[in-house]
Order: sequence, then C-alpha cells, then structure tokens
Amino acid sequence: MGNRKRISPRNSPPPQVTKTVRKQESIDFSIGKMLVTVGVVVTVLALGAQYLYVNYYYLPNQISTKSKLPTVSRKSNPRIWGTYRSHLYFGLRARYETSPLFGMMWYRQPVEGQFPQLRHWCEQVIFLSPKYAWVLADGHSFGLQAIHDEPLDIFTDWINDGPVWTARVTTISNVDSNFGYPDFYQELGKVALSNMLGTIGYAHGSNRVQSSYSSKHSLYGPHSLLFTCPSRSVFPRGFLWDEGFHQLLLMKFDPDLSLEIIASWLDTMNVDGWIPREMILGKEAELRVPVEFVVQRDNIANPPMLFYLIEKYLDHKVLKKFYPRLRLWHKWLNSTQWGKKSGTYRWRGRNATTIDELNPRTLPSGLDDYPRATHPTDDEYHVDLSCWMALSARVLSKLAKLAGDSQNEEQYLADYNYLMDLNRFDNLHWSQAKQRYCDYGLHSNSRDSSYSVASVSMKRVARASPKLQLVEDAFGYVSLFPVLLKLLPHDSDKLRIILENIKTERLWSDFGLRSIAPSSPYYKAHNTEHDPPYWRGSIWININYLMLAALKHYSSVEGPNRELAFGVYSDLRNNLVTNVAREFRRTGFLWENYNDETGQGQGAHPFTGWSSLVLSIMAEQYD
Repeated sequence: MGNRKRISPRNSPPPQVTKTVRKQESIDFSIGKMLVTVGVVVTVLALGAQYLYVNYYYLPNQISTKSKLPTVSRKSNPRIWGTYRSHLYFGLRARYETSPLFGMMWYRQPVEGQFPQLRHWCEQVIFLSPKYAWVLADGHSFGLQAIHDEPLDIFTDWINDGPVWTARVTTISNVDSNFGYPDFYQELGKVALSNMLGTIGYAHGSNRVQSSYSSKHSLYGPHSLLFTCPSRSVFPRGFLWDEGFHQLLLMKFDPDLSLEIIASWLDTMNVDGWIPREMILGKEAELRVPVEFVVQRDNIANPPMLFYLIEKYLDHKVLKKFYPRLRLWHKWLNSTQWGKKSGTYRWRGRNATTIDELNPRTLPSGLDDYPRATHPTDDEYHVDLSCWMALSARVLSKLAKLAGDSQNEEQYLADYNYLMDLNRFDNLHWSQAKQRYCDYGLHSNSRDSSYSVASVSMKRVARASPKLQLVEDAFGYVSLFPVLLKLLPHDSDKLRIILENIKTERLWSDFGLRSIAPSSPYYKAHNTEHDPPYWRGSIWININYLMLAALKHYSSVEGPNRELAFGVYSDLRNNLVTNVAREFRRTGFLWENYNDETGQGQGAHPFTGWSSLVLSIMAEQYD
C-alpha cells in the first residue's frame, strides 16, 4: 500500500493550476479595485468641476444675465426726441445709445479774478440755485420751462415732430416772476404735472452689479431705460419704488406713456427676476451718486410698488404681456426675502455688525433709517414687506385670470389668503400691549448713542440686553401698512384702533402724518454723528397719499369704520394740501419731505417725484 499513488479528488485541478487561478483572481481583484478607485476619482473630479462651474462661473454670472422672457417694451421709433436729459436745466436727446446730446449752459459775468458760476447740471444750494419748473409739458411733443436766476428769467420751449425738433431759449432781464400765478392752486397742479412729464429721462448703459456668489462687481447691461426722476438736482436717475408712485400721476394723463415706462423697467430684469433698485447707467450717471451706492447687489430688493400701480391697470390688454415678468419678479422676491417663520419676510441688506448706527438702516425697504430691530439677525421679520408680498400675490391672481392661467390663479389666491389670514398675521405682528402692528427681531428697548472724545465718534450703547420680541417702541409708517395697502377688512377692529391711534399717539400733525410719533425714542434722532434723521418724524407725501387713498376706500364702504375713515380723510387731506401749497408759494418748490413742526420743506428740491402726487390729492383721484 505504501507504493500506491495518492489519488486526487475527483475533478480537482492540479496544484499548479490552483496557483494560476489564485493569481488570476488576485489580478482581477486589483483591476477591480483600480477601476473603483478611478471611478471615485472621476466622480470627485466631476463633482468638483461642477461645484467650481456653478459657484465660480454660473451663479456669479446670473446677476448679469438678462431674462430670456419676451421683452415687454413697445417697439417705438428710437429717433423720437425729448427732454430726456432730466439732470440738466435743459437738455435734449433721442432714445438711442449714440444720439447727439444737446444741453444749455450759462453764467453771470464774474468779477475779475473770480471763477464763473456755471449753470448746467441741476443743483441744490438753498437760495443760490435757480428756481426752475416745467410750466407746461406733455412728455411727447412740447415743453415750456421757466427758470428764474436773478436777475434773469429764462424760458426754454421746444416742440417735436418725431425725428425733427425745434428749441427756443428766451430771456427777460430784471423781472422777478417768482412764479406768481393768479389762481395759485390751479397753477400748483400744472407745475406738479408738467414737471413730472418734463423730467422724464432716457438712459442707456450698464449697471455695476455684484452677485451674492462673487466678491467682485461686474457690468450688467446694456439697458435702455425710460424713467421719471424724483429730483433733477439730487436724484437725476431712476429709482424702482419711486417709479411706482410717479406713474400713479402720469397714468392719469397719458396711460400709454406710463405703460411704456413700466415696460422699460421690467425689461431690466435679470434671468433670476431681480431688478436693480437704482438704475445708475453710465459714467455721467455715476458722477452724481456717492460711490458706496453705485454697485447694486442681487440680494437687495425694493418695495414692489409697481404691483400696487398695475392693479389699477387691470382692464388694459397689454398686461398679459407683462405677466411672465411680473411672475418672475414675485418668484425672486419670494425666494430671496423669506423669513425663518412660515409666511414671514425679511428685508436683506442690514448691517449686523456695526455699532456706529443707532439703529442699522434698512435701505431696501425704501424707508432708510426707519427704526427696526436694534440687532439685525436672520430671525427678524418685517410687517411692511409681508404686506407688499400679500399685495403682489393678490394682483398676480388677477393677472393670472386675465392671462387664462387658472392653475396659478388659484395658487396666487391661496398665497394671498394665507398671508392675510388675520389670526396668523396678528399672532406674528400685533402688539396687544401697544395696540399696533410691529416688526419682530432681536431688539433692545433701551439704547443710546454715546459720544467718545477719544475716538471723536458716536457709538451705540445697548443699556438692556436685546431679546427676540416685537419692536414696540416705534409707531409710524411701518405700523400702518396693513391699512395703507387696503389689506384689512372694512369692518376690522384693528382698522378702527389704528385710525384712532393716529391722533392719540400724535402721528398726526397740522401738516400731514409724521413718519414716526414723537413718543418714540427714535423721533428726530440722528442715526450717526453725520447722518441726520430722515424717516424719523418728517412728513412724506407718498405715504400720506397711500393713507388718503386707503381712507377714501374705507369711507366708501358701508360699515362701522366708514364715518371715522371719512373724518380722518377730510382733515388729513386739508392739512396736507394747504401746507404743500403754502410752501410752494413761499419757496417756489415742491420738496422731498416736510417738517412736522413747522411744515417747511426739507431735503431735495425741487422734488417733483412723488411730491407731485399733491395734484392727485387735490383732485381726489386715487384709483
């Protein structure tokens, strides 16, 4: 038996074959492992490339990519001339980029050795600058302007017939007209409207913009913008929320021109739905703007006042053309200005780190230094923005119906009903203690500005630790927004309380509604050492207009608040119109805002932007 050969198990491979198989398996495993590794590396590289592309190319370039939606501006002859250089005392150009530019300059013969005071740009130096106003204008074909620059009266008039125009400048020496009109109120109305029409501007160029995804600014454009400027001397450019107020007046005179201007603004929208809040187009425009305000950032909004305006145009067939862009704008607002809590909204752009401001400004709101939560955080939410979003949803539901978009009509209506569910809204914004609507955020009710001799600057000092709460120590314009935008039901108890509080809380003055009540610690308080109060007590015509329009609405509906609304309306309208007319007679100007204690005009002048709404108020034409 010892000599018998060992028999291998059936079908077992010889030992050398087994080694070969194992070697092959090892090779196969190594190849598989290598392929997996290569796959992982390729995947990581692909994801990295995608990340780099999205965050360093695609997203940063979104801000300067124009929307591909069909443009809504009406095709018109670009060779039509007009006084589209509204920042000059008198200037003409056509509506195309390479148009010749015409302007007017003059100066008095200076004393030997003195530099002449050249007049060209509209400027604002109290009692030294000329008084100037368009006496007649239609925005299309003619304009007559009177300029009083002691001892000269200068008259500029022009007529236009498409590509052909004629201008004439005449002067009368040693005649001080002082805008002395026999029927003063009627002439005030003419000047308000003529200057709104005469200051229509046209600008072509690109904005300097900065994306949230980039540390550098870029150029966005070119745009061709038709706009009305608030003030030729101080603000000779287009402002998004101002434009909505301007068109409230202009649409009464020339609805087609008004729609053309609105379309021009909507066509500046980028691919995400963002519209720059200021249109600073080209080098000449940049010269008139402080450098810190030139670059527009794509997380910064502005009140969508155009929705308030467009609600009044709902019977106009051209709005179907506007609908896609208005939808995109609303989508952008919804996706960038949301608050942490469902159904709340927060203005972006507040400085959360500064101690140099008594209350960090909220420039995107249009109300600049109006007091909000003292310590900006992501937890805050703002009552005015919530109201703007509710209004825009309501208007879009009507536009969707007009456009035959039944699915989105239902969605927008549902959004509006959700945002203006009064139980939900009051739980978020109503202060039982103060009986008013309020913002919410990280707020200290005890703070002041402390002057440091060593640093020669004002620094904010919070004397009580801030906590998340309603901002109850500011009663003013923001608290009124549910009324201003006609969002409260006509029989609401909150409506009655607000109308009563307007007088008891001394928001009322003999000249109009103050921007904030004297009972607030922020009333007439400087925000910084060099930043005087702006929306902290002064009377602003645009908000008073919204209040008068709302009061007119509530006084026309049967209900428990009808008589109260009519009484407040009558007194407020009388106070406002009387004061604006008195100041116009005294100074020859409409003003940016008015002092709540003296009624005197303040700020930029002439300010024939929303202050021209005094004409609509005089005529009681709000809708």
